[in-house]
Amino acid sequence: MIVENARQGWRKVLKVRPYVSPCLAKFSEVPSLKQLIQRQINQKSELLRNQQHQLNQLKEQFEGFVLAPEVQQEITTTLNNIQQRCTHIQRSKTIKKLSHLYGGPLVLPQPSEGFLNLSNFSLTEAQKELLNLGLNCHLQPKFDRVDKVAETELLLQSLLTLETEGKVLVSPDLRPQLLAETTKRRSHKGSSLLSPELKQAAVDLRNNPDITVRRADKSSIYVILNKEDYLSKLNLILSDTTKFKKISSDPTSKLKVKVNKLITANNAAIDHLHIPPIIGEYSPGYIYGNVKTHKPDAPLRPIISQVTTPTYRLAKQINGIITPYIPKKYSLRSIDEFLDILHSTKPQGIMASLDVQSLFSHVPILPTINIILDNVYHHPQLPPPKIPENILKQLLIACTTEAPFKSPTGHLFYQIEGVAMGSPLGCTFAEFYMCNLENSVLQNPDIRPHLWMKDDTLIRVGP
Repeated sequence: MIVENARQGWRKVLKVRPYVSPCLAKFSEVPSLKQLIQRQINQKSELLRNQQHQLNQLKEQFEGFVLAPEVQQEITTTLNNIQQRCTHIQRSKTIKKLSHLYGGPLVLPQPSEGFLNLSNFSLTEAQKELLNLGLNCHLQPKFDRVDKVAETELLLQSLLTLETEGKVLVSPDLRPQLLAETTKRRSHKGSSLLSPELKQAAVDLRNNPDITVRRADKSSIYVILNKEDYLSKLNLILSDTTKFKKISSDPTSKLKVKVNKLITANNAAIDHLHIPPIIGEYSPGYIYGNVKTHKPDAPLRPIISQVTTPTYRLAKQINGIITPYIPKKYSLRSIDEFLDILHSTKPQGIMASLDVQSLFSHVPILPTINIILDNVYHHPQLPPPKIPENILKQLLIACTTEAPFKSPTGHLFYQIEGVAMGSPLGCTFAEFYMCNLENSVLQNPDIRPHLWMKDDTLIRVGP
């Protein structure tokens, strides 16, 4: 022990590290095959970006030359032919190399376009090239110092709140450092892929009053619609008076006051679950639609964003409280679990997959709230949360049927039936309702199949 302590002391003084064999050290630094491939991909991607940037610069120089139209057209045609020939040669080499590696013929998939034009508007080549860059390619917004100052003040206020709670220690120099940070723009340089021509194409698409650019519902592509068609489809959805109620004035302030009274009543008791009050300015949510390109006539899937409403953060907190009480008797956690169950049980009969059409819009609100309360306050294993049942019920109603939203035409609505995609409680309400339904129905042995599991769809195995 004395000798070992002496060795450690000398190592600290002399900063001597334990001996590692040079061979082992070199071996540990050898990257894996996956890392080598990823490194090559990154290098090729960077080379492609640089070449694209140089190409854009050459195009700008070429367009600046004063040439006769027929000469310019001939040069452009020749360059395009050279580019196509080089692309064909490189593609053939790549296919040959991959076929050799895989030991057989290989057919590469043809690249698909990143957009679907359902409008009467004819896209330019620059607009097509822009849309083909995909949904992850964005134009950087302009720097707004006022917004950054406000965000910095909110961050500082949150840190000071944590300091008063004894969770962190804030340095006195932090405030001036944060204020100095508000004058700086911390962001990456603009992508070399976005040439001035592509940026102008994005501006033209955004400012076109006759079209609407949305994303597809179940694929990562853009969809261009006539604005009249888009508004007509949304108005058709909102015209269902059994699910939506049109209102004449903005009830956001009244909703905030009402919910804060419920929160105050809940926080009055010492042993109740503390809910932070709603502070700040809020506005109604807004509805938009993603296009179901996989269905006839390309209908819209309505999504109601509630981020701007006073009940959004409250709904997220309530969602975390009630989620553990979902009666997931037949729910699957992953595809691996499904395969394990099939291998272990080996069921006989026909396997079928069932899907509920427009589930979110058909979930009944008040019956589902009663289902939630019954499971939360009468769960066989879990204790109920420290929040009165009547207050939780009123908060659930406020977060679902009393959260206003605005349509693209400026009209205000409530969703009085069905849950909204875009609400933190949407998926949880749907899951409570479906779990309760299948648990009650499958109690009957005469109709229960050999195997029943639920994921995004319902899977039934049996005669």
